[in-house]
Amino acid sequence: MRATWLCVAIGVVCSMSEGQMKELIIVANGKGKDVCLSDPWRDGDGFLEGTGDDAWLLADRGLGKGDLLITARLAIRKLGQSAARFSFNCGESSFGFEGSHGKIYLTGIFFKGKGTTGALGDPGEAGVIDGKPFAFEVIRKSETLTVRINGKDVHHAAVKDEEIESFGFDPRRAVVQIEQFSATGSFLSQVYTPGYWDLWFDPRCCPVQSEWRGPFVNLPDDSVLTVVNSDGGVRAFASKDDGKTWQPRGFIKKEGQTFKIRDGNGDTLLLRTRSGVLLCAFLNIFDEKISWDYQKQEPLPDMKRFTWLARSFDDGATWPEVEIVQKGYCGALRDMIQTSTGEIALVGQDVANNPGRSLSFTHVSTDDGKTWMRSNVMDIGGRGDHAGSIEGTIEELRDGRLWILLRSYHGHFYECFSSDKGRTWTGPVASKIKASGSPGLLKRLASGRLVLLWNRYAENRPKQYGRREELSMAFSEDDGKTWTEPAIVVRLRGKRQSYPQAFERRPGELWISTWQGGQMFNLFEKDFIGGTKE
Repeated sequence: MRATWLCVAIGVVCSMSEGQMKELIIVANGKGKDVCLSDPWRDGDGFLEGTGDDAWLLADRGLGKGDLLITARLAIRKLGQSAARFSFNCGESSFGFEGSHGKIYLTGIFFKGKGTTGALGDPGEAGVIDGKPFAFEVIRKSETLTVRINGKDVHHAAVKDEEIESFGFDPRRAVVQIEQFSATGSFLSQVYTPGYWDLWFDPRCCPVQSEWRGPFVNLPDDSVLTVVNSDGGVRAFASKDDGKTWQPRGFIKKEGQTFKIRDGNGDTLLLRTRSGVLLCAFLNIFDEKISWDYQKQEPLPDMKRFTWLARSFDDGATWPEVEIVQKGYCGALRDMIQTSTGEIALVGQDVANNPGRSLSFTHVSTDDGKTWMRSNVMDIGGRGDHAGSIEGTIEELRDGRLWILLRSYHGHFYECFSSDKGRTWTGPVASKIKASGSPGLLKRLASGRLVLLWNRYAENRPKQYGRREELSMAFSEDDGKTWTEPAIVVRLRGKRQSYPQAFERRPGELWISTWQGGQMFNLFEKDFIGGTKE
């Protein structure tokens, strides 16, 4: 399995001075020269055109320390809230031409430096207009980074003089047309070659080509059940041969209501209770509405994505009870467990105003999902459509408390504890687990160990990888006090490998999938335990 990249290198590195400064011609008159392209780029009329999340056009080598000049001429169509960007190190640091808030945005140390805000103002005022070509320059001189658009300085920052392993453009939701792209500086010696950008798995992992990536649940007859979109509805399927073939079971349906879920194990959870009731919690994206005021940074009243729960008493053959657990807007469903005393705890979230942000809480049921009560909120503050406490993962500790890890953009998970099985929670505090702004997955295994899957914080990883390009895994024998040395289980430069789920098919045998990245692979717990503690 590999990502498809086209790397073209025709040796257009020209000496510019008696020193080490050289020029690299990456794109000239719409033709790629010393360039690496991912799949969605194509030849246009005098430009290379690309679109799609993480569809990179990169120079075929990185930049060393010292002064540098990067120049490009490009146009961006479908600019509005597109998150189209120029990036160093595959998204680790970015200059975004228009983000979801409608402003130019900055991320990472190479652009923000110290004390620089993340937004710069209206793109049009800087000369970035939908469909109109513009000149773009990035200059690093004496540890000062400057960005120019059409010859006008739009950003300055004091930055460290460090190597840059990769640089280039990522269209995201826009269509980017690049006419010219070049760089002058001291270049790293390594040239990207075929295979350099390939998908990589830890050798102890076994990639799986699967029709579906979950969610999964074990049934008493040793079969596996999943729930997916099928024939215009949401339907259960079961497999008796570990996912090689699947047999249809019942539809999840309700009179007067249409259901659609995000395939690929995105927002759907399965749990079979100890009394034999099969629960399916899901977000209905058929009638969702994402309605956010990016000027005021507040959710609008009609913003919605409802949380539903279906119950089956015959292991998915029929789903006679399908009810709303939560109205409002839940950004993502990440976890649901049954506690040692029988409660079902489902992690939820909603949006709040003044300031606009997300809040997390748990829905708790004492009757196998028939009725629900909501806990107090877990609020870390913040402002923005992805700010606040979101996308929590939950487990029960050996002392009976529940532990939740909440996603944040602060370089770590926040954690909360509940001593009453999820009915009330302590206020969020920073955990010791450093993490990128992506959700993790915490799971208790049959062995008693905890396993954690997450995208680690940049300080913990080689700098060439962005915050979601590699997925790590660690185990804990002592309820999270210490962890084995994290193992990177999957990596793909420039492509997300995030939103993990883990399914224990048999004791010690894990099926792991990523919603963002679309990977599925198997591994065995015994192959990873015994590492050093950190």
